[in-house]
Amino acid sequence: MQGQVKRQYEYGFPSGGYNTRPRTARQRKRNGLAAKDKKMLLMAVLAAGLIGIMIIISAAFSASINYRNNQLQREISQLEGEVESLEIDIQSSNNIAVIEKSASKDLGMKYADGNNCVTIKADKQPGKKFAAKLKADAFN
Repeated sequence: MQGQVKRQYEYGFPSGGYNTRPRTARQRKRNGLAAKDKKMLLMAVLAAGLIGIMIIISAAFSASINYRNNQLQREISQLEGEVESLEIDIQSSNNIAVIEKSASKDLGMKYADGNNCVTIKADKQPGKKFAAKLKADAFN
């Protein structure tokens, strides 16, 4: 057994014990990334940032379109209300009694007497010289 212990110390370390070999300069382990990996990581971060900015811009654009759409919907509802009120006014104004009343009060119109009427006698061909005959009858 003594020969075995002696042999272990000759090689510089005992079996089952601590390493007694003299220390040499250690090779440092690279903990950092390679330059190529750093470039790829930087590009990935920039791409993610650009995508995020594009999402924010598109959300803002969508919000502005939605706001404008809501404004137009309000204007449409107001105009529909105006159209309905104008249709009611048209229906009430189409009544013959309302027309006669406004013609007599606002425009000063009167019903025609029998003496104020113009009669036109029909010729064999009523299409010819109709306007000239109407003018002659109206001013004579």
